[in-house]
Amino acid sequence: MSLLFCDECNNMLYAREDVEQKRLKYVCKKCGSESYGAGDNKVYSNELKKTRQSLLESDRRQDWSEYAQDPTLPRSTSEKCPKCGFHEAVVLSEFGSEAKVMSVWFICANPERVADVHNASEDRTCSHRWKSSNRSVQ
Repeated sequence: MSLLFCDECNNMLYAREDVEQKRLKYVCKKCGSESYGAGDNKVYSNELKKTRQSLLESDRRQDWSEYAQDPTLPRSTSEKCPKCGFHEAVVLSEFGSEAKVMSVWFICANPERVADVHNASEDRTCSHRWKSSNRSVQ
């Protein structure tokens, strides 16, 4: 937005609200002349983009071992990792906005180092993530 100046005295115009017409008007503090700005008077726009895919469902490469090593996250011993067979997993839940359904995700908490299939020169914890089967989770 650029500065506007009064046509009569060349002083700066200040934005004020015209309550009756529900419009933005510009007023000169020196001579009191008023004018309505032409065009879009939008000051700020905050556009939120909704994503259909959650972070847990995304296929992008992420290091899930940080979640597996966090002692403050809830854990379950009732699930077995389908990748390494370890019997402890971190439990994460999220609510789907469209279906109003809760999804339960598990991240393997195996502390032993395993070979990374994406990077042969680096070993890391399993940290495999999987979604709960369709059964009630308490």
